[in-house]
Amino acid sequence: MRISGRTILVTGGAGLIGSHLADALVALGCRVKVLDSLESYTHPAGISEWIPKEVEFLSGNILDREALEIALRDVDLVFHQAAFTGFHPEAAPYLEMNAIGTARIFDVVAEKRFPVQKIVLASSLSVYGEGKYKCEYPAMRSLERLKRHEWEPICTVCAQSLQWQPTDEESSKAPFTPYAVSKYAAEMLALSMGKRLGIPTVALRYAVTYGPRQSVFNPYSTVITTFATLLVNGRSPVLYEDGRQRRDWTFVEDIVQANLLVMKDERSDYRSFNVGTGEATTVREVAELLANAIGCSVEPIARGEFRSGDIRNLVLDISGLRSLGFEPRVSLEAGIRRFVGWFRTLGKVEQHYSILEEHMRRTGELLS
Repeated sequence: MRISGRTILVTGGAGLIGSHLADALVALGCRVKVLDSLESYTHPAGISEWIPKEVEFLSGNILDREALEIALRDVDLVFHQAAFTGFHPEAAPYLEMNAIGTARIFDVVAEKRFPVQKIVLASSLSVYGEGKYKCEYPAMRSLERLKRHEWEPICTVCAQSLQWQPTDEESSKAPFTPYAVSKYAAEMLALSMGKRLGIPTVALRYAVTYGPRQSVFNPYSTVITTFATLLVNGRSPVLYEDGRQRRDWTFVEDIVQANLLVMKDERSDYRSFNVGTGEATTVREVAELLANAIGCSVEPIARGEFRSGDIRNLVLDISGLRSLGFEPRVSLEAGIRRFVGWFRTLGKVEQHYSILEEHMRRTGELLS
């Protein structure tokens, strides 16, 4: 499918991924519309400066039917990035924004008979829960085992530590948190409603995404921002568990590349794909790479603190997307250097730290 020259809506288009996607679409000669509510905790100050003047910016929420109608009018293609994230104590906001909000897009398109030709939406690696292991798919680790600092999932047959494996799209789905449940619900809703309405739809299950334009005020936007804020203030990042949890860290430009690829390629229609690097990196290694990039000698520390509900190992198998021609281009080391270069332009890191400290105090998250 041709993208250049089309009219395209990016929901959540002022966020980390959405704003970079809007940049790429403008470069392709598209007419770009962005719908975003600019929530302060997910958008850094000055975000409006990063929205290209060629973009038609619409302030609004995807739960607002009138705002959606205006945003979707005359649109050919949709990249649905808007989502509710964070550590909110209530479950309802996640389901309302992520699941109901997604359904509302399809409802408005159907009701108004808007000629939308394809929709690509953001899902999450969180739909897999603990992910894939050699012998079995483990359940969420018990609070009792975490209190004993027994971090690795255990086989229910032999009682030995399970060996993790890359998680492919056919792996068991076991979302643990309200956010994960809401993202899986959004994905299933979109794919089923897309088929019913005859609108090709694709869901992308993002790995841990980082890069310039992340909100430094939202700890959910990966530990990279939290660690960077602490390191530039001379504070040691505190690692949950032993810091050897494995994740797939993916630079925002590679996430954008994947979005454009599946929008163009009809082989992706009505399917879900993992998006990442396919490479495992521990949280401890990320902290060390950040310290090196910032140029400080502060060492991360691990005291055995933990969060109930956290996963231990989750690294994505990206063979499906590779079959369409996808290949990640930005290494973790290069991506962190680019993130740090941007982070240094923000200034007032003391302010970032005080806001982060207050959030941690209120939510019980670790700081130092």
